[in-house]
Amino acid sequence: MRSGDIVLIRTGQIAQVRARGSWGEFDSGPAPGLGVGAAHWFAANEIAALATDTWGAEVLPNDTPGVFQPLHLILLVNDDHRRDLRPRSARDRVRGGRPLRVLLHRAAAAITGAVGSPVNPLAIF
Repeated sequence: MRSGDIVLIRTGQIAQVRARGSWGEFDSGPAPGLGVGAAHWFAANEIAALATDTWGAEVLPNDTPGVFQPLHLILLVNDDHRRDLRPRSARDRVRGGRPLRVLLHRAAAAITGAVGSPVNPLAIF
């Protein structure tokens, strides 16, 4: 991983939903994901963004009693190092002698009054 990279994590939760044929407790029950300890790794590696196939990205029940989604809170509050997505060096701009260009688009649903939204990310190389 390098500074400015985007991390995509597949937990398998969406595959479970599809296999079951029901959303069940997808948005409110136990979920696989990252623990609060991952915050140190994200900060040390200057990760630009995180996306998972879960609704909240972190393990539920979480590992911090009395705090709902602590990793979410830490990453949202401390995201100023994740704003600049430009390549950091000439090496980052070139792979195999050709420029590496990736468009990662995350279209959010228009939900009036919402502060967040499910997204449907699309990576185009």
